[in-house]
Amino acid sequence: MTLPHSLGLRIALLIGAGITVLWLVAAIVTAGLMSHEMNSVFDRELSATAQRILPFALREQRLRARNDGTETDEPSRQKGTRDEALTPPNGRLWPPPPPESRAIARLDERPDTVEFVVRNQAGEVLLQTDGSKAITLPARIGAGYVTVPGYRLYTDISRRAGLSITVAEPLDHRQSVRRNMIVLLSLPLLIALPFGLSGIFLAVRRALNPVRSLERALARRGPQNLDPLASDGMVTELRPIAAGINGLINRLRSAFESERSFASNAAHEMRTPVAGAIAQAQRLRAESKDPVAIARALEIESGLKRLSRLSEKLMQMARAEGARLRVEEKTDLRMILDILLDDMRRADPQFAAAITVERPATPVMSDLDPDAFAILARNLIENARKHGQGEIGIALQPDGRFSVQNDCAPLPADQLARMSDRFARGDGAGDGTGLGLAIAHVIAERAGADLSLYSPIPDQKRGFMAVFSG
Repeated sequence: MTLPHSLGLRIALLIGAGITVLWLVAAIVTAGLMSHEMNSVFDRELSATAQRILPFALREQRLRARNDGTETDEPSRQKGTRDEALTPPNGRLWPPPPPESRAIARLDERPDTVEFVVRNQAGEVLLQTDGSKAITLPARIGAGYVTVPGYRLYTDISRRAGLSITVAEPLDHRQSVRRNMIVLLSLPLLIALPFGLSGIFLAVRRALNPVRSLERALARRGPQNLDPLASDGMVTELRPIAAGINGLINRLRSAFESERSFASNAAHEMRTPVAGAIAQAQRLRAESKDPVAIARALEIESGLKRLSRLSEKLMQMARAEGARLRVEEKTDLRMILDILLDDMRRADPQFAAAITVERPATPVMSDLDPDAFAILARNLIENARKHGQGEIGIALQPDGRFSVQNDCAPLPADQLARMSDRFARGDGAGDGTGLGLAIAHVIAERAGADLSLYSPIPDQKRGFMAVFSG
């Protein structure tokens, strides 16, 4: 049997199974003890029945003897000779045997639960019930209890009167009572067991609430939240787990910080020598008159500029991964977008003719870090400039939804799914770094927002659109 994966259900099933087994064992033992006691009670009832019937049988025999004219004076009773046969003065035995036995029938048709047979010392039947004729009695039977096929017998002997009585009870009657008793013992189990199992499951589920609290606390942890778990009020069994998780979180935080620090420091340290190398390449190109040297200097300058852009992107990535992207004081996103667009227009005067901007007239307040929003917007716009054709549409909605779209051939679905991966470059990327959309995706993830990519643009057949909602 395979146990369920749920710990609560597994504990409830094991406890329920254990209680059920114990209950069944207790019911079986109780049924056995009650069966033994029931047999004792039925045996006592057989004995009492025999003691009640035998005097009536003696009286019946006296009446018969009187009617037959064979009755004599009642024999004298000798003290201390109760079980001895007595001889009357006329020498005849008392009571005399009747000429034939008499069968007693019921007044109704209900079956008898007790049958009896009265016999004399010679074994002749003097009195019996109709049902006793079907019982096979031993030829010689002593006083006490005996079991024959289908019946439990009790025999009592009156040696003074010379009579014996055998009372028989069908074993089916006892078995019927035993079955009824077992049913009555089982009914509470069948009724209480479902409620008991439900109660156990609810109790176990409630007892596992600290585990679910720990699960929710862990679900809130991630690269943007590596705070240790609070162990105050935590149950004793979960504290070692929380301590181990906190140790793991501390190691992850140290690893992330080391990675971000390395990327940021490396990019920062590269900026100065790269800038110096670019200046040297430009000077070499300006002073040289050799066309081959000028071409090589131009290639070197182009490669160094690409390296400079890559170092800048690495610094932005480190900034996005390590910064707190939600702040307490809200900022108007329109102002940040205007500053960014003015800076890009000054760097590239042709840029103004290639964009259309849509933004509301009222402030768009957001708790997103201004630098993070500026980095995200810059990367989305630069991605559209590098990979798009024609105009670039920029829209900022009153609810903070920011979108950038450009015209291009629709991207295949598999390529679109990889666009947010680091160093993923689309066709015709040119001198792109492959980090623009990855940086935007990291900012959205760390800020608890959403970045959706569409190609083609919804309700159109072409284009690419990136939508930041947060």
